[in-house]
Amino acid sequence: MKQPDSTPMLEPLLKTEEAAAFLNISKSALEKGRAAGNDGLPPYCRIGRSAIRYRRSDLVNWVNDNVVH
Repeated sequence: MKQPDSTPMLEPLLKTEEAAAFLNISKSALEKGRAAGNDGLPPYCRIGRSAIRYRRSDLVNWVNDNVVH
């Protein structure tokens, strides 16, 4: 009997354009924020030297953490 694969599944990663569309902000807002140290913006993953990706769950958490009541 074959053992089930125990490797955790990663959620799909979004490109900067996709993350910006998801958040309804400009791509340049995310790019400029990263260049300025990402203060106050959602976390991102750097893959290799230049590929930047975002996890949807991080974007959702960032929005939820920034709700003003």
